[in-house]
Amino acid sequence: MVKEEIGKTAIGNTQLVYYVYSADGSFGVGISETKTETATGTVLGGRKQAVNLANTLLRNLVFPDNLSEILEDYNLPE
Repeated sequence: MVKEEIGKTAIGNTQLVYYVYSADGSFGVGISETKTETATGTVLGGRKQAVNLANTLLRNLVFPDNLSEILEDYNLPE
């Protein structure tokens, strides 16, 4: 199956992607729905600490829902 994205739109924290596809000589249309969420928080220290933490979050596939708890623990005084 070959997909061709036609366009996308966001409604709240949901993104809709519209596409056409072809498979075995026939064509069709499709809509994909993805939930998007954003979370932010301050990291004590400087840029280096923030970059290191962001890379760790990426490697471990951390979701926005968990960021505040992680930052609470990360920012505790040693």
